[in-house]
Amino acid sequence: RALSPTMALAIQSVVAAVVAGVIARAVGNEQSLVVAWTAFVIIAGSAGLSTRRAMVRIPATILGAVSGVLIAATIPDTVAWTVAVVAVGVFFTIVSAPVSYPAMVFWMSIAFVPLFASEGRYLDLIWDKTVAALIGGCVAALVALIIAPIRSAREVRPAIIDYLTALDGALASHLPGHEASVAAAEAELDSAHAALAAKVYSAATETNVFAQPERGGNEEVDLVYAVHDAYLRLTPLLSGASRRLHGWSDGRVANGITRLREAT
Repeated sequence: RALSPTMALAIQSVVAAVVAGVIARAVGNEQSLVVAWTAFVIIAGSAGLSTRRAMVRIPATILGAVSGVLIAATIPDTVAWTVAVVAVGVFFTIVSAPVSYPAMVFWMSIAFVPLFASEGRYLDLIWDKTVAALIGGCVAALVALIIAPIRSAREVRPAIIDYLTALDGALASHLPGHEASVAAAEAELDSAHAALAAKVYSAATETNVFAQPERGGNEEVDLVYAVHDAYLRLTPLLSGASRRLHGWSDGRVANGITRLREAT
């Protein structure tokens, strides 16, 4: 019996953290706990997403470490300045986390570097953080691809069903007498559409992590976009003003929407 995604994710996270920490100690890296934590947080909801996180973690960490060292080397060596830099780094780490994973890693590195930086060891610190990111990233990527891999493709079909369910609800909201629910139904449809597009993109790039969304044809995305665009073109015709302009009766509108719902 296949493991549930939650159980697979838990196993991957533990294995990645332990293996990365052991390797860090074996090669003499002083930040073995940082290495283990790096591997732990890279593990994500699918093999493809974990691999892409590992790929961006290394350059983002290096850039953040270099920036943090430059800041640490130029500001006065006082508790007040260190706290100020750490506070700014933590603030932007939290703000950027929902938007950009590389930006989050960058600011996180800036936040922690002043805590460990000491004059004369700046280059050593950059090297240690680079090696930590390299070990943690590589271990996490391999674990995500080999041990109980979670495939995004399995999530595409439920997302399609969720989208079609939301589309049916949006069409139903345009039935005569139900106009008050149009805004909520269309918001739900937009959310389902965005979720489906994200699932399909993740599945398409899972095998080839270098794939770009504009490359190659993705039949599911093309079909969903076509249906969604058709709905967006249809909705202005279902407004009260448009119905009156074309002389459509409530019965005619209801019959058309019913046929569309059956097709959906």
